[in-house]
Amino acid sequence: MLARPDRVIASAQAVICALMVVAAVFGRFPSPVPVLFIAGALGAANAAFELMRTFGSALLAGVAVASVALAGIPYMTCSSPKFSTVFACTGNSPTWHLTGTVIAAGLSGASLVLARTAARTREYDRLANIERRLADLQRELARRPPSTQPAEEPLDR
Repeated sequence: MLARPDRVIASAQAVICALMVVAAVFGRFPSPVPVLFIAGALGAANAAFELMRTFGSALLAGVAVASVALAGIPYMTCSSPKFSTVFACTGNSPTWHLTGTVIAAGLSGASLVLARTAARTREYDRLANIERRLADLQRELARRPPSTQPAEEPLDR
């Protein structure tokens, strides 16, 4: 038996949330990359629930945009001795910063797509329920004898 789409999407959101938390805690990414992962995990957790889906989607979009915006900054700041205190410029720090921001942007984008898919699936379910109710009402009206159906009003008023 196939699982319901909303449960599959919620499970995928939980996996993405767990990946972001693990990356923030155990990944040796330089600052501020762990903050991006934590904010993304918060957005993924919120996006898994219908009530908070809009907030979670907004948070995920913000994390994705911030990740892309922050990706190249260490290369610029580390190339100048004037700004070396802004980011850790030792060893492969700029490379790990770029890697972390790209991973955060990718996971946030994937979670955002799942959240929008869940919202659209929910809308389709609601529309299908309305269509079923309308079809039931049409069948019920068609089965009534002509004497119990409401009279049509003249159109020339």
